[in-house]
Amino acid sequence: MSAANMLSDVPQVLKAIPNWVSWKLVRKEDGELSKVPYIVGTNFKRFASSTDSSTWTDFDTAVANTAINNAQGVGFVIGGKAIEQNIIGVDIDGCRNPETGGLAPWVDQIIDELNSYTEITPSQTGLRVWVIGKLPSDRKVFNLDPTVGFGDKVKIEVYDKARYFTVTGEPLFGGPVDIEPCDLIPAYKLFDELKKKHPAPSRTTAATSDAATTASSVQVQKTGTAITDKYELLMRGVTSGDKPFIISDNVGNSVEYPDRSAADLAFCTLSAMRHGDNPDAIWADYEESSLYRPKWANREEDFRRLTIAKGIKSAAKTEVVPTPIPEALMAPVIAGDVDNPTGTLAMVDEMSEAAIPAFDPTVINGIYAKMVELITRGTTLTPQFAFVIAKTIIGIRMAGKVTFENLDIEPRFYTALIGATGSGKGEAWRRAFKILQPQGAQITCKIKVINSADSGAGLKDVFFEFPEDEPVLCYIDEIESLGNKSKETRNPAILDTMIELADSTSISRVLAKRGGGGHKSKHDARFAMVLCGQDGTVFTKAMAGRAKLGMYDRLYPEYGVPVEAGEIPPIDPIDAVKLLSEINDLDYSGTMGMSNDAKWYLDDFWKGQPVEVRKKARFKKFLYLDAYMSAFGRGVRTVEQEDAVSAIKIFTRQLIIRRVCFSTEDPDRIGYYLGLLKNIHAHMVKQLKAGVPYDTVAKSQRDFETETHAFRDNEGHFFAKAWHVFRPVHLMLWKVKKANGQSYEKWLPAAEYWAQEWSEVSEIVGSK
Repeated sequence: MSAANMLSDVPQVLKAIPNWVSWKLVRKEDGELSKVPYIVGTNFKRFASSTDSSTWTDFDTAVANTAINNAQGVGFVIGGKAIEQNIIGVDIDGCRNPETGGLAPWVDQIIDELNSYTEITPSQTGLRVWVIGKLPSDRKVFNLDPTVGFGDKVKIEVYDKARYFTVTGEPLFGGPVDIEPCDLIPAYKLFDELKKKHPAPSRTTAATSDAATTASSVQVQKTGTAITDKYELLMRGVTSGDKPFIISDNVGNSVEYPDRSAADLAFCTLSAMRHGDNPDAIWADYEESSLYRPKWANREEDFRRLTIAKGIKSAAKTEVVPTPIPEALMAPVIAGDVDNPTGTLAMVDEMSEAAIPAFDPTVINGIYAKMVELITRGTTLTPQFAFVIAKTIIGIRMAGKVTFENLDIEPRFYTALIGATGSGKGEAWRRAFKILQPQGAQITCKIKVINSADSGAGLKDVFFEFPEDEPVLCYIDEIESLGNKSKETRNPAILDTMIELADSTSISRVLAKRGGGGHKSKHDARFAMVLCGQDGTVFTKAMAGRAKLGMYDRLYPEYGVPVEAGEIPPIDPIDAVKLLSEINDLDYSGTMGMSNDAKWYLDDFWKGQPVEVRKKARFKKFLYLDAYMSAFGRGVRTVEQEDAVSAIKIFTRQLIIRRVCFSTEDPDRIGYYLGLLKNIHAHMVKQLKAGVPYDTVAKSQRDFETETHAFRDNEGHFFAKAWHVFRPVHLMLWKVKKANGQSYEKWLPAAEYWAQEWSEVSEIVGSK
C-alpha cells in the first residue's frame, strides 16, 4: 500500500497545511530510541526544526518522499499556519496495550472530553488527539504513574506551537474523523485530577558520562534541532553529570551549568518569565521537569524560599522578549547547593567575551543554509561566520533592486568578523570566495570583489572600472592593517570614504591634471565590507576618532571562538557553479512586505528595549532588515513571525557583542586606556555591590596593566599617563593580607561608588 493510501484517513485540515517533515528512529547515547525529525528528501541527513518553516514541506511532497513503517514516517509541526488555525496536539503516552489494543481505563475520559480526531501512535502504545482551541495554561506536561499504563512512560503532553508530532493515519476505531473545536479548560482539570490520582514517582538522574564530567565551560551548545528552546530543554531533557551538570536531548542540543543548583535557578527564572510572580505555577513546572529531585519532595517550602524566590527576582530584572533568552542575559547564579544561600556569587563579566552567548543556528534558512553548508562542508568551521558572509553577499546583490515596505535602508552590510586566531574568520571568507569565483567557470557573481583598499581615491576608482553597474564588496583580512593605512600621517581618506559609502551611493572623483584633469561622478556606487579582527580592541584602534561619525553603529558584528583544526577539503567547483547559479537566479526585484503579526512582534520587542538602545535608529533598522533578509532567504516576499523571531535572536546577541567589543571610543591612546580603566572599575563596583569579598575584587596596578593589555601591546607609557589621571579620583588603597602574614597593596573602587557607609570598609589603610 502506498504512503498516500496509508495516510488517507488523516484530516484534510492537516493535509492542507505545509508543516510536514520526515522522522526516523535513532538510537540515543543512553540506548533509548528517539523519533528524530528530518527535512523531507534529504535522506535523513538534515534535521528539521520545529521553529523554522523552511525545513517543512507540503503533505503530498512528504508522503511521496518518505517510506511509512515502524522505523520511519511523516510528522506534522505545530507552528506557522497551524498556530493561525489554533491546532493543538495532545499526546497520550503509555495508554494502549500494543498486543491487545486495549486502552487504560482513565484514557476513555480524555477521549470523550476532547471528542476529536484520534489516532494510534507509531509505538502502538499511545494515542494522539488533534483539536482546535486555545491552551488555558502554559503547562504542557502531566506525568502519571507508569503502573496505570503500558511501558516506562505514561504521561499527557499538550502543545500549540514549536513541536512536531508523528502522524500515522491510523484512527482509533469509532472516533471522530475530523479535527473538532474543543474547550480545553475542562480537559486541563481532568489532566490535573488524573495526575493527583496517579502521581508519577520521583525521578532519578541519568548516569554520569565521561564527557559530562570532563566538560568545563558554561555554555549552550546547539547542533541539532529537535529542541530549540532552553525552557523546553530543561523541562524535557536528559540530565547527566554533577559538576558540570548537563541537560541534553541526545540529538545534539545541550545546556551546561556549574552544578544542579545553578540549573534549578535558571529554570525557575525562565518559568517566572512565563508565569510572573506565581510560585505555585513555577513549582508545578519544576515538578514536571527533568530537574526535579526527590530531596525537595518534603521540602517544597524551602525550595520556594531559596530558589523560586530568587528565580522570580531574576526574571523581574530580565528583559522579557518573545525569544529564547541568551545565557549572557540570565541573572548571575549562586555557586554551590541551594541549601547554602550564602554561597559565593559566580558572576560573568558582562564586558568580557565570555558574556557573548552561543550562536543559534536556527536563524540560518533557505539560500543562506545552502551557502553555509557548502562553505563548512567537511570542516570544523562553525556556521556563524559563513552565515553572515552569505548574508553580506546576498545583501549587496539585493541593494538598489529590492526595497522594503516602511524601511528606508539598503542591505549593504559592513560585516565585522571578531574572533581570535583559529576561529575560522579568514577561512570562511576564502571558501565563500571560491563560490563567488568558481575555478575555471565562465559564470560570474555580478559583484566586484576586492581584497584590500590602499586609499580613498583608489577605492572610488573601482566603481568606475568595467562593468560599472556592479556593486563592490571589499574584504579586509586584518582591520589593524586598515587602521595603519588610514592614520593621519598616511591615508585617512580610506575610512572616510568607507563611512561616506555606508549611507550614500554617490561618489565623485577629481582626476589629476597630469592625466588630463577633469571630474567624474557616479550615483549607483553600492558598497559592502567584510572586516576581520581578533577582538574589539583592534577595531577600536583601527577606527580611532570615528565613533562620533557612527562607524561602530554601522558595523554588523559576528563573533566566534577558536575551534580545533580539522580537514579543509576543497570546494567542488561543480557544486560551487550550481550554487552560484542559484544565487544569480534569485528574484532581485520588487518590494517586500511584512505581515501584521510579524510587525507587531518586532514593534513589541523594540518597545521593550532600554532607552539607550531605542535611541539608536540604525539598530532598529538592522532589526527590521534582518527580518526581511530572513524572508528573502526563504524565497518569500512577506515577512512572517518566524522571520521576526530569527531577527530578534540575531539582534539580541549582537547587542551583547557590541557591548563587549565596541564599548569605547579611542580619541587617542591615553583616552583609550582611560576607557578600559572605567570598564574594569564598573565591573569591580558591580562585584562589590553583589557581596563578592573585598580581597577577591581588589587589583594591583599590575593587574590593571595586564587586563588592559598595556604590557602585551608595549604601551605602558600610555597606560601610566591614564593611570595617573584615573587612580586618584576613582580608586582607594586596600591592603590584602596573605596566609604568610605579608600585606600587599592593591586598589578598590572608592567607597562612595559602592558602600552605603564608610564604616563598611573599616579595613582601609590608605585613601584615594
